[in-house]
Amino acid sequence: MGPDRGPVRESGGRPVRGPDRRPDRGSGSAGVAPEFFEKQSWFRNPIIGVLLPIETLFTIGIVSVLVGFSGRSVPVWVFPLIVVGGTAPLVVLARLPLRTIVEGTDLFVGFAAPRRRRIDLARVTECEAIRYSPLTDCGGWGLKASRRFGMVLNVAGDRGVRLVYMNDAGKEKRLLIGSQRADELASAIERARPS
Repeated sequence: MGPDRGPVRESGGRPVRGPDRRPDRGSGSAGVAPEFFEKQSWFRNPIIGVLLPIETLFTIGIVSVLVGFSGRSVPVWVFPLIVVGGTAPLVVLARLPLRTIVEGTDLFVGFAAPRRRRIDLARVTECEAIRYSPLTDCGGWGLKASRRFGMVLNVAGDRGVRLVYMNDAGKEKRLLIGSQRADELASAIERARPS
């Protein structure tokens, strides 16, 4: 791993603080900052900004129609409760960030838990920063399976890093990691790969 490059930064450029910098969550290199760290929020995706108000209005409309057909009076406090219950799942899912970390000779990528998927960079055979169409190439954002890219993890934008690697069973796997800093991620992966 290269020399210390100062504080690790999120996509927005803010220094990372708190549990994301804990050395005990990675490959065991105590006290060493990762080569690359990116935490991407779903709230950067304009689709979420459109879906949340639409879902709220849809929920209110459905409840209003159902209450109108029932002919019963419903207490006023029920409406906010139903709206919160209807929008809460989308808000909870939107708060699960995509974290991508290059540390030592490992790549960690996943939603919620920062180290859900571990890829040994010694097994990577291809690494390339690319531009792609999330809707036509992958069917949207999130955790997807794509014929062209294999497994896809993305939250916003149209940039990412395409990887081809060998899994533990010796089978070739493909992965596309969406990134707001795709060129930096590809460079960090190439630097961390053993020669």
